[in-house]
Amino acid sequence: MAGAPAVSVGWTTTPKAALRGYRAAHPVAYWLRCTAAALLVLTGFIRGDLAGIVLGIGLYWVGELSVRRQLGPAARGELDHLLTATDDELQVDGATRPWTSFRSVRQRTGHWVLRLNPAIALAVPLEAFDDADSAAFADLLRRKQLL
Repeated sequence: MAGAPAVSVGWTTTPKAALRGYRAAHPVAYWLRCTAAALLVLTGFIRGDLAGIVLGIGLYWVGELSVRRQLGPAARGELDHLLTATDDELQVDGATRPWTSFRSVRQRTGHWVLRLNPAIALAVPLEAFDDADSAAFADLLRRKQLL
């Protein structure tokens, strides 16, 4: 890895934590699915239409199962992760990307959300960082003009 490590942190995710990370990284997709499902269920109740209720519940769970499939092993059990950030690149679990591949970074619902494009983002829980690592990571992000 090029450059001396500026920040190196490790953390363990649970299936619940992996889902929270997904929701932090993709809030619009999650809330659109929840809203559409709730509207279908509500409309089904108002009209007395069992099909609408079932369709709304099904819409929510099809989306939830799709997300769990995308999360892979992280949605099925505890998983250890390691993030190492240098001046040149970010490495998470062995996958290395230069800083130029990231469009933006922000804090959202207890996570650093590092966005690669509108559909792909990495969510790192803030609790993985101690105070010194958090300050060093934020400083590095500012220098890279991502924060």
